[in-house]
Amino acid sequence: AAYAPGLSLIAMDADPEKMSVAPFVRVGRLFSSVHVPRVVAADEKRGFVAMEDLGPATYLAAFKQVESPAASRA
Repeated sequence: AAYAPGLSLIAMDADPEKMSVAPFVRVGRLFSSVHVPRVVAADEKRGFVAMEDLGPATYLAAFKQVESPAASRA
């Protein structure tokens, strides 16, 4: 598969004998309307997933930058 230049991905490797990546892939699809790592490719039989790297910022750090009462309660 070809990916955009500079695209950063995270590889997930799970031993299929111990755990299935199928639930992770399904949840990723269910939450596609919110900001979660997009599954770019998956081989459920062999336990491999390539997913989007959301970068170094965490949600907690982003919330701390917002100056609103609702954000401070999160």
